Amino acid sequence: MIEKKYDMDNKKKEVIMAVDDLSRALNKYHGNSETAKYVSETLIELKKDESVAFLGTFQFFITKASILKRSEGVVLNNQESNLWHRVTSFRDLGYKLFSGMGLYW
Repeated sequence: MIEKKYDMDNKKKEVIMAVDDLSRALNKYHGNSETAKYVSETLIELKKDESVAFLGTFQFFITKASILKRSEGVVLNNQESNLWHRVTSFRDLGYKLFSGMGLYW
């Protein structure tokens, strides 16, 4: 159990670093967009959340940020696109936790 906690702590740090990098890039190039504001606000929440709440916030974030980005017509530059892909690469993070409840995405 300690090993899983340690792994989750490391993953949380990686996710937060990735979202932080994305937030800084979006604020630099799309500072007035709702997408940039939402990413910044969610970063604050992710830093506070623990375990299941963190995973839930992160999963919801990926979906909502994608929708906002598309609906606003935000076009990501190469740097932002790479950061976006880095953030979304963590989308499977909660699957093992939620698989026992039958929640497969």
